[in-house]
Amino acid sequence: MDQFLNPFDHFNVPFGVWAERALEWIVGHSRSTLLAAKVPVQSFLEFVQGSLEAIPPLVASKRSRRSSGSSPWRLSAIFWKGGDWR
Repeated sequence: MDQFLNPFDHFNVPFGVWAERALEWIVGHSRSTLLAAKVPVQSFLEFVQGSLEAIPPLVASKRSRRSSGSSPWRLSAIFWKGGDWR
């Protein structure tokens, strides 16, 4: 009766081994594609990071007297300061 209630005590499914082999195959067969895609993605992320870091926090968090809602600059200041947590 124990076989039916706990089948994985007697049978092992090697999901970890399958995932490792699949990842090795994908990386081995598409390395050149991944390296080619790295350049534009990395450039875009560096541009976004540089743009967000270029805004001084006091300017980014200053609220206009005319606007009644929250400013998108405050959100950018939160992300700018949140990037320092690492």
